[in-house]
Amino acid sequence: MPYSHSDAVSFIWSVCNIIRDQGWHQSDYGDLILPFTVLRRLDAAAAPKRGVARDKRSKAEKGTTYLHPACQATQLSVGLS
Repeated sequence: MPYSHSDAVSFIWSVCNIIRDQGWHQSDYGDLILPFTVLRRLDAAAAPKRGVARDKRSKAEKGTTYLHPACQATQLSVGLS
């Protein structure tokens, strides 16, 4: 379901209120928000190849192809788009 502008603004302010209640100061918001921004951008960049990566992972689990142990696949996504 797409968000309207007012829904997005409302959500952002609710997050600000939550983190302010947890003792964060406005000057510290960047320390909290930046990692999530980076994760979201990485998720968006990986989206076009996600299906290929999942197929490769499933073949590796069946033993038909090699996948380096450091490579991990997940069904999770930020999914904000």
